[in-house]
Parts: sequence; C-alpha cells; structure tokens
Amino acid sequence: MNGAPGPGGHRPRSDLPGSDAALLVPRDVPDVRRLDRWRSSARLHALVPTPLALRATDVLYRAATRARPDRLEAARVGVRAVTPPGTREATITRLATAAVAAQARAWELYHHPRDLAALRVDGLHHLVAARDEGRGVLVSYVHYGPELAWLVLRRHLPIVAVLGDWITEPPPPGYRGLQVEHRRALLVAAGMGAAHAGSPGSATAQVRALQTGGALLTAFDLPGRRPTRYLARTVGLVDSTARMSMMTGAPVLPGTAVPDGASWRIRLHAPLRPATYSSAADLHQALADIHGDAVAAAPAHYLGPVREGMWRSADDTAWYR
Repeated sequence: MNGAPGPGGHRPRSDLPGSDAALLVPRDVPDVRRLDRWRSSARLHALVPTPLALRATDVLYRAATRARPDRLEAARVGVRAVTPPGTREATITRLATAAVAAQARAWELYHHPRDLAALRVDGLHHLVAARDEGRGVLVSYVHYGPELAWLVLRRHLPIVAVLGDWITEPPPPGYRGLQVEHRRALLVAAGMGAAHAGSPGSATAQVRALQTGGALLTAFDLPGRRPTRYLARTVGLVDSTARMSMMTGAPVLPGTAVPDGASWRIRLHAPLRPATYSSAADLHQALADIHGDAVAAAPAHYLGPVREGMWRSADDTAWYR
C-alpha cells in the first residue's frame, strides 16, 4: 500500500525493492511565515520562463555574494578544498562567486519541475547495458550540480535514492523546512523510491534489492573510513557502493551533472564491473578518479565539503572531520 498523497496528489511508491515509502510521506513545517510561502510558491516561480529565471538568479546571486564578505569567504573555503594546491587567490574568488550562483540556480531549477524532468541525459546506452546484465545497478554520483537532477533517471528505470539524515529528521522551521519538503515532494512526483543510508537494516535491504535486479542511486562523496585519493587530497570516504557491487556483482554506473549553459545535463560514464577489480578498495578508487576528474573540470559547480554534517575543515592535503 502506498503512503499518503503529497502535493499534486502523488503518492510515495512502496513497490520498489529497497525503498521505504514512509520516508516520503509529507511532513508539517513549523513557524512558516507568509514571506517563506511566497519564496517557495510554485505559482510565483512559474510566472518566469525557466531560462530567464536561471540567468536572473545567476546575476542576482553573483552581485549579492560580492556585497557579502562573509558569504564570499565561506564559498572560498569550499572552493579551496577542491581546487589544486597553489591555485591563485583571484581564481579562488572568481570560482567562489560562481559557486554561490550555481547553487542558487540549482534551487531555482527545482521550482521548474517540468524543465528539471526534461534535462538531457548523455550516455543512456551505458545505463541500458548495465540494466540488461540483470544483476541490479548502482548509479554513483557526487554533490556536483543539482542533486535532484538525477530524478531524470526515473524516466528510464525504477530506482531508489539512498539518502542522508535529512530524509528522516523533522523539517527545520520556516523557509529551510519548506525547501526540505519541496525536495521530498519532487522525489514523490518523479516516482522515485527512497532509503535512509543510516537506518538499521538498510544495507541488507539494499543488497537484497540489487540481488533482485533493483537499481540504487548512491552518493559517493560522503564522510567515511576508507582513505581515498580524491581531488589531489587524502579523504576519508564511505565505500559502501564498491562493497555492495563486489558482494552482488552489480555494475556501478558513475555519473555527473554537467554544466550546460545556465542549466545542466546528466552524463553517464561506462559501467564499472566488479569482476574487473581485485578488491572493493580498487573499485572505490576507480570511482574516485572518475568523479574527481569531473569535479576538476568545473569546480564551481561542486557543493563544498566544509559544511554542516560533512567535513569540519580542509586544506591542500586532506579534508578533516
């Protein structure tokens, strides 16, 4: 049985292997002001054509970032964590300004769900090849570009997104809470399944889903214990994607949200097959190399690792919890 309907009458799916429909049931947001509702109003956002909305958002947030030294410095910290050691400070500042604007454009795109769902996907033949092996599929992404751009994959196969703590926690008050619930509603409207990475029994359920031919969407760049060479630094990352692949034989399909004008498109890479690697550690490092090259190509689109719930600090050699 599916859960309660959310906005638009959509119901969370409970028929996907490894999914927990209860995670997608809408929740009440406390302390919402009228201004918060206006900022998140789908009707107001729909009044502006998407290309114009994205470009206007870019201009506004670049200007606002230059006028806010605190915001600019926070963005500079994130950019320094992912650019090559010795990158010039002028370049850091330019990329930091662009990074704030890119994140704002991603959120604006979420308010234009038809255009979000219509993003172009390059490399679909890789997805078809991985799916047709019949061992399940692990789609691996990093926090680069709009995270919810990956909803477009639902057009091509049933898939369960393995999500972080935000999917289980009570929504924060006000506008931030409305943002959380908007993300949840987009997942439901796309027909995605959801799983919480940290819930008891979640890993077992994900392995079973793969063994029955299911598909999982997993984030690669999360804090963990596996020392990894990533973006020319040593970073402790989770390696569950590689370990599940080795356990089940499911291929791993790396993907990137590639900048495309003011918007993005999805690029899928050739699948990594576990039989090719001698260990989960080798497969994990191969994923790190692919994702790292993608981020290095346009680092302003990467959501910096120094943020709440992720890494405390970073320098030219490592990221620190």
